[in-house]
Amino acid sequence: NRIYYSFRNITFVIGIIILILNLILLANKKSDKSIGSIDNASGVAILIELAKLIKKDPLNKTDVLFLWCGAEERGLWGSRQYCNKHFEEFIQDYELDKSYNINIDMVGTYIGLLDKLGLIKKKNLNDNLNDVLLASAGQQKITIKKESIKIGSGSSDHQVFRAYAKKYEKKGFQVSLFSTEDDVRYIHSKHDTPDKCSVENLNDCIETCYNAIKSLDLRVE
Repeated sequence: NRIYYSFRNITFVIGIIILILNLILLANKKSDKSIGSIDNASGVAILIELAKLIKKDPLNKTDVLFLWCGAEERGLWGSRQYCNKHFEEFIQDYELDKSYNINIDMVGTYIGLLDKLGLIKKKNLNDNLNDVLLASAGQQKITIKKESIKIGSGSSDHQVFRAYAKKYEKKGFQVSLFSTEDDVRYIHSKHDTPDKCSVENLNDCIETCYNAIKSLDLRVE
């Protein structure tokens, strides 16, 4: 019983800490003077350039859907509404057990890829999607830093798609997240400026994702 209550209390305390941190961040978001270079102009720009590449050279067996979600900072409302409206359509139109969600949250002073989940017991974010992305980067000698969830880390839209896949028992559906945890100190402030977004990093992320998507397309039977 003591062990049970200890874990419950620890979880409760951690939950309170995260809640307080998120409330502080929310208050900051309402009053900051950020121009949003890292968060989230970087992700928007990368998606636009990826869309251009896919349009120029369409894949043979795979549809690529590009989605820019609003209200992420207000509780992932944009992606929640989108999934609430369209996820059942995806189930009818696609094999979601063989589908992927690549969430490009932000790329700044480096390229980060979320690798592990869990504050105590770490587990992989996905089965092999990260392996494909890292292999793509490795072939082009692009450096990607593996990230893990930290206390106080914000939420991002891949979590909504992951939750809906779990709800509809699509266990093969995989998600990934590009995010730079070390750059969190800049975002939502006047320090989130264009000079923090390396053009080389942006282009490298585009190349990594583009070649990974092409590789996934070749695997479709």
